[in-house]
Amino acid sequence: MSTRGALGALESELEHLGVPLYGYADVSGVFGDEWGEWPRAISLAMALSVEDLRDVRLGGPTPAYYDAYLTTNDRLNRVAREVAKGIHRLGYRARSFPATLSGAELHVELGADLAAPVSHKAVATRAGLGWIGRSGLLVTNALGPRVRLASVFTDMPLPVAAPVIAGQCGACMRCVEACPAGAIHGNAWQQGTPREDLVDVHACRAAAEQLMRERVGRDDAVCGVCIVACQFSRMAANGVGR
Repeated sequence: MSTRGALGALESELEHLGVPLYGYADVSGVFGDEWGEWPRAISLAMALSVEDLRDVRLGGPTPAYYDAYLTTNDRLNRVAREVAKGIHRLGYRARSFPATLSGAELHVELGADLAAPVSHKAVATRAGLGWIGRSGLLVTNALGPRVRLASVFTDMPLPVAAPVIAGQCGACMRCVEACPAGAIHGNAWQQGTPREDLVDVHACRAAAEQLMRERVGRDDAVCGVCIVACQFSRMAANGVGR
């Protein structure tokens, strides 16, 4: 099959799997260890609905949001595996990296700096899907930060996008003002900005864990307040004012 034919087959598969937002990135040497050996990656994004996030604006995570978070991650992980299998059928190598890690994996794999071996946000910015907001989240034009991400690494010769290299938040500080942990420093992002310059991840995690125990009754670190605060989430436009 020609390269063009393989690309067409891949995009038909992505459409069939219901992926609303995706892009192709040059990731040569971006990550370490075995992940740095892959030349290309596909960033896959799926939306969290306004309805699922509706009551997060009242102070933190809710059971509805947490259920949607888990369900979307599970769906993304299934889709990423199917995309990798589809690429294999086209004659190329591929490997998926999941949307999230389990609670046990968070402690074992991320280490003290809470950093995974692959940053989905780095893949997404290189795939042209959006920029990193002051909150440290990926912000897309269509959905703001109301997305979950997964990545599929491959040696398939994909037509990569121009990377996004700077934030587009303007003067907006909504996420900074809304953060229950006071963990967002307020700095603007550009490619190469250390995460620590944007967010105190330990303060963020501690506050999210407390809010999850109080509001959802679960041991996890999911908050969502900065997502609903972001103007690009368009919560008010969908009948969910601040």
